Amino acid sequence: KVMMEIATGILIACHPEWSPRVRSNDEIRRLGPIFNGDILNLSGWKDNDKEGGCYRQYFPNARSYTISNYGSEVGASGTTEKELDLSIPYDGGIGTYDLVFNHTVLEHVYPTKIVFDNLSLLSRDAILTVVPFVQEMHGVCGSFADYFRYSPLAIERLFAERGFHTVYVSWNEDYPFMNVYVIHLASKMPERYYGVVPPRKKIQIGDTGPGTLISKFLWPPQKNRSLWRKVGDFIGYAVRYR
Repeated sequence: KVMMEIATGILIACHPEWSPRVRSNDEIRRLGPIFNGDILNLSGWKDNDKEGGCYRQYFPNARSYTISNYGSEVGASGTTEKELDLSIPYDGGIGTYDLVFNHTVLEHVYPTKIVFDNLSLLSRDAILTVVPFVQEMHGVCGSFADYFRYSPLAIERLFAERGFHTVYVSWNEDYPFMNVYVIHLASKMPERYYGVVPPRKKIQIGDTGPGTLISKFLWPPQKNRSLWRKVGDFIGYAVRYR
């Protein structure tokens, strides 16, 4: 057990790109310079990217950058913030923005319809979201809970019902045991982004999609198992049923 923990520590330390946060940050850095209007980091907490930087830096061409928070988190970023409760219908109180950016918050807010209505009402053009698909249940007791996991198909449909078209979707499944975040960009004016954003990943149920790689790694069909995997299976069953 000790050797296993040491080996795991070495592997993780040597491969920061395995972190879902690092992977999603790379995607946001790549997309961020595209936007030059008014940007809202919705429920942005400290605006901390957990790599020692701030998300404000990811949008160098922004005309303005605003952070919203709610309740005890208001003031967390150390800058002037707007207060907004995502769980109640939006009343227009903090205006609208060219881009609404939201990182790993939607799973923590229960009324799904209201949440996506609010995102849509806040945006004049685009919405960039990051949501977990494969991640442990997480939250803070007495503060916020963890309710949902949204697939790319769910995100696409929820925004399409509100007049937004998916122009980019991606997920971090480069390594089989990493958590999976879904990065999704939708717009009311998708033609603005044709040829500007990277090609979107295609989803084919059972073949490509979040979590598919880990499933194929752990439980590949018998016909696709290598000789060494079959040897391991044989030894495992022999030990199990000895």
